[in-house]
Amino acid sequence: DLTGDLEFQYDAATYIKARFYTAQSDLEEDAATMPSEVDGGNGTEHIDNMIAQLAEDAGTLAQAATLGGDNMGSAIDLVTGVDDDVARTFRNMEKEMP
Repeated sequence: DLTGDLEFQYDAATYIKARFYTAQSDLEEDAATMPSEVDGGNGTEHIDNMIAQLAEDAGTLAQAATLGGDNMGSAIDLVTGVDDDVARTFRNMEKEMP
């Protein structure tokens, strides 16, 4: 049944979109937990550099997750719009048939 397949894919796409936004939110919330300074003795500078890189990478991942969620939302809107257009076409064809 094609309708069931489309509904399942729509539900899956909606779930994926939500997961992207959850990941983005989690990464941004965790930013506050990053240490601002460490006492690593002779390795402090290296540890600070690793933390800074980790924070930068987390920010990049958050941006990518947002972009993924936005793009998935756009794809869902496009598919939904196509479905609506097809349904409208069939309704119009039905009206025109004797």
